[in-house]
Amino acid sequence: MTLSGNWLAAENLELLIEKMPNLDTLSIDQQGLVSLPPGLLKNNHQIKHLNVSANYLIDFDPVLLGYSDYIETLDLSSNYFLGFEPGFFEALQTQNRLKMVYLQNNPFVCDQCHIAPLLNWMKSSLQYW
Repeated sequence: MTLSGNWLAAENLELLIEKMPNLDTLSIDQQGLVSLPPGLLKNNHQIKHLNVSANYLIDFDPVLLGYSDYIETLDLSSNYFLGFEPGFFEALQTQNRLKMVYLQNNPFVCDQCHIAPLLNWMKSSLQYW
């Protein structure tokens, strides 16, 4: 399902998505989202491709990744991430089918507390761009 560019409230987005449990692709890029509802993928266990690029996200709750074991691509590019907590990268490691994570065009801060988890993950993974 592609909802790109449609500025839906996060609450409405969650209600809409939960009614479609067989989605394998979800593109909610360019929606002006500042956060993602923690239950966004709760009923969508077959999601393979998740695109949340070009929003205003500063955080990504790794709980979202726990709802699907099928995620192959995760596009987090062009948001406002300064860095990620170590739990985020641990969640990525549990995704056996994950092939690519897009992180470009985020304003990462290269200080010890923000960038260390990202650098550690990049050293042990080929799943980023």
